[in-house]
Amino acid sequence: MSLHRLYVLKQVLEQCSPKFILVNHERLPIAAELLLLKKPENVHTVLFTNEWPTIELLPMLSKEVWVWNERIASGLKGILPKSNLPKINIIGITELDYINEPLEASYGYENVRHKVEDKPAILFLSQAVPNRVNSMVTEKMLSWLEEAAIFCKDLYFIYKSRPGREDSGINGLIRLGRLPNFFISDKDLTLKHLLKLDNIKMVCALNSSGLVIAAGMGKHACRFVVTDGIMEYPFLNEITMPVHSAKELINLLRHYSHNKFSKMDIGDEAELFPYRGETIKRMEHLCLQHL
Repeated sequence: MSLHRLYVLKQVLEQCSPKFILVNHERLPIAAELLLLKKPENVHTVLFTNEWPTIELLPMLSKEVWVWNERIASGLKGILPKSNLPKINIIGITELDYINEPLEASYGYENVRHKVEDKPAILFLSQAVPNRVNSMVTEKMLSWLEEAAIFCKDLYFIYKSRPGREDSGINGLIRLGRLPNFFISDKDLTLKHLLKLDNIKMVCALNSSGLVIAAGMGKHACRFVVTDGIMEYPFLNEITMPVHSAKELINLLRHYSHNKFSKMDIGDEAELFPYRGETIKRMEHLCLQHL
């Protein structure tokens, strides 16, 4: 919170007189001040969220919330106080529509295509906020990947790095990078670039929202269950396969490799991934109702 931002944004609101304010997080700078400033009653505020429904979202300041699907809406209703329930609208998963847009040029993309060649590949998504994950958990996940890469030489393994984060200090990662069928992606290589690779057959992570996008694209999504105490999300559990050990991971990879990684059955896709290809139109429709 910043008194300076509050002062500046108060001037902005007075000059612009907006009817509609859309934020993608209520705790970020500028978004928080915008929502807390006193505004005319007819100004409609919306939280556009691509997060899991957790108590970290409370207290909610916006009048309306846009969420992925009915599963997320139901989870949100379960944690919000009934006396102050915002309007909840389903808009679908915008990231899925973004993934299907044309790719931007990237040296890293051409590099990984050259590395993988025609092998089926397994993508591992590192954590966005590593300090929330015990280093022992990260090291254990990497040890599972190492065993799998050693036993499954017909598969290629890709570790997705995060921009602005130093991965070299993670124990075991440098050793993994020396394996002939293991590749640590360039920092500029986005999830969109990687998921566009037809070779990527399975995506693994602890509890990343990237697993949802992967499942929506028809790729196998694998959730590493390393230890108790890691937050679980019912919707993610529904569309991913749990793995509890290196042995389970190897057996799973062998099974799906033998079956040519045929598409994973995740249930009613229209219900899990609504408004596919039309999320922007859906958002525009909801915006126009308040303009």
